[in-house]
Amino acid sequence: AGRCFNGTFCPTGMTRAPDLTRDACPSGSYCPIAIASPLNCPAGTYNPFTGFGRVEDCLETPAGYYTIAGSSNITGLCSPGYYCPAGSTTSMARSCPATTYNPYYGRMEVSECALCVSGGYCPEASSQPSVCPRGYYCITGVS
Repeated sequence: AGRCFNGTFCPTGMTRAPDLTRDACPSGSYCPIAIASPLNCPAGTYNPFTGFGRVEDCLETPAGYYTIAGSSNITGLCSPGYYCPAGSTTSMARSCPATTYNPYYGRMEVSECALCVSGGYCPEASSQPSVCPRGYYCITGVS
């Protein structure tokens, strides 16, 4: 009996030699030597190709985006109020700090969170400044 080679998978009981047409490791996963079923690329990575054999073949998610485990493509953009460094696993990877806000999808770093404007206040993870309550005043950068 032959052995399943890198980039393919051989389910238990398989009696023929594997080939990259029928048995290629699917996109979103990787298949080391002699594996019965594909392994998901970890969250924060993705793999749009078939027939890959190492976890290192999974591509790191670029900044501004996120991916869940087993992704064959980027899952989505980072949410407003947050930013996503490379390798993010959720749309809310890192919160914009209190005193800042971010109204846009796909922000990559904390420097893209804007300082809260005068007349509003911004708690952590704000996508827009909140209006300063009646009877109070809010200067620039208030949380």
